[in-house]
Amino acid sequence: MTETSPTLPKLSNYKKIPPGPRSRYVKRRFTDLRSREAKELARIIRELEHDIGPPTAGQRVILENIKVKLAIVRAIAAWVEQRESVVLPDGQLLPILATNFIAYTNAIRLGIVALYELSAKKKGRGPDLDAYLRSKTVDVP
Repeated sequence: MTETSPTLPKLSNYKKIPPGPRSRYVKRRFTDLRSREAKELARIIRELEHDIGPPTAGQRVILENIKVKLAIVRAIAAWVEQRESVVLPDGQLLPILATNFIAYTNAIRLGIVALYELSAKKKGRGPDLDAYLRSKTVDVP
């Protein structure tokens, strides 16, 4: 008995989706270190690095992810600022604010929490209570 695998549609059936007309501009704006946005983003990452000390490999990955997510949040915020209102006529928030913005800001928060937790582990733990008390007791003759 032979197993049959599900057949997938041919790749030629899918349209190639071109990148957005401004995607290259947005990426460059946050990475070239010449624009105000890129300088601000680099300053935030430097301050985080200063807070945690020399980053480990894992912390560098987290920092890079935070940087990318901050750039996306800043791009969303810039787009929203150009809108007349953030509330649609039916009373709902713009869809990008209701889903993507919240998800990215939460992901940034979680990344920062993980960054600082790894930093705390790097510093090491102090002595436990028993060891501390033993070091402070004096034998009285």
